Amino acid sequence: MESPAVSPEFVTLYRRAFDEYGVQALWNMRRFAEPTVGDTLVVARALRVEGDLRALVLPEEIERVCGATTLNVDSIRYSTDIDIFHDREVLVTSTSLADTRTRLRHARTSRRSNKLLLESH
Repeated sequence: MESPAVSPEFVTLYRRAFDEYGVQALWNMRRFAEPTVGDTLVVARALRVEGDLRALVLPEEIERVCGATTLNVDSIRYSTDIDIFHDREVLVTSTSLADTRTRLRHARTSRRSNKLLLESH
């Protein structure tokens, strides 16, 4: 089974990012002659962090071409889909309750220990 083909357009966008924003936002990154999709997504992230308002459009285009999904609600484009890589709600809830019980049990133990320490002095 072949993996889905990624558009070579990402290479053009990678080079465009360095040409337009290299000095401003990508000054600490190495420019590769043959970038991978991963390299291009790293550049998109750097543009979001280091770029000005004009630079925010290019990461959106890079992510679209590379097949990434933006999950940032504050962004121009966002997704409200559930992340399939995380645990189911029931498991998260039960784990959270177990953590809360453990913290409460240790909090009581800590209070007792603190009380004993205060009484001994």
